[in-house]
Amino acid sequence: MKKLLLSLIVLTLTGCLKISIGSDNPDQTPSGDTEGCPTEPTEILTAKNTETVVLTDQPLAKSGQVSAKKMVGYTFEAEAGQKLTFSTEDDICTWLYAPDTKLITNNELTQKGKYILQIGTIKGSKSFDLTMNFTSNNVAVTNTNTPTNTTPPPSNPIPTNTPTNTTPPPSNPTSNNSLTQSEAVSIVQGWYNAKPNVFGGSFNRSLVAQYTTGQLYYETLQKNEEGSSGGVGWLQDRGCYYTYDFSNIEQVWTFNSSASRPYLKIKIHEGLQLHGPSQYGCGSAFNSYRKNATYWFEKDNGTWKIYDYEVE
Repeated sequence: MKKLLLSLIVLTLTGCLKISIGSDNPDQTPSGDTEGCPTEPTEILTAKNTETVVLTDQPLAKSGQVSAKKMVGYTFEAEAGQKLTFSTEDDICTWLYAPDTKLITNNELTQKGKYILQIGTIKGSKSFDLTMNFTSNNVAVTNTNTPTNTTPPPSNPIPTNTPTNTTPPPSNPTSNNSLTQSEAVSIVQGWYNAKPNVFGGSFNRSLVAQYTTGQLYYETLQKNEEGSSGGVGWLQDRGCYYTYDFSNIEQVWTFNSSASRPYLKIKIHEGLQLHGPSQYGCGSAFNSYRKNATYWFEKDNGTWKIYDYEVE
């Protein structure tokens, strides 16, 4: 039923976006030459070629291939008042539609609901790479092309939360929660974006402190026991490290802000590889997986951070 509804919506869409959404100059053309793009798509965007994404203030990288006969689209939910930034260096055409199917010609998202970013080209076949995210105060985010997303341990792409008899750092959960769903998603996506620098060889410990507290902070930085693989200390001592191709939040299932610790349940899609000496279980092949994960949050000196997580 959802695919049918999307197809019916797309059938009514017309128009062309010839500005760089989120640019400081609303009259600036996008990166990539859009001269000659038609005022409306030449092909219908089908549900099969449409992907639902979750946008936050962290850049989300996407890539694909389009032609004059095959276009792709990304749908995302937005609140009224949010602003969209997307950037690409490729020669493609873009069209952006609001929930009421009207063409949008600036980065102000004035309606609450589902938006559609349609991508195509006027001739031939072209590959593209782009990043998308929400911004505030009309400030565009610069794309650093950091591999979006995450995960660490050898046997499990997400750091292993193995039960331990060691007591983790004390915590003081609060029942007066102000965390919103969009903030929770942004924190988790930020942690995913940080993982290549945390577990990828540079072992940036300051990023761990920026996004985590409590149990996750302890598991990532302080626990370094034989058999408890996946933490920064374990990887660094053994000459192991991770590389990440992507880490995408594909679906938000549940958000609860009324619990003593707010929690967010999401569906993640991640691709990564563990490098290093095989004697320690490193040097594994590339691994791609989809799983559901729950993240719990707690305030640390007034800042919301990830306290713990669980992967199904």
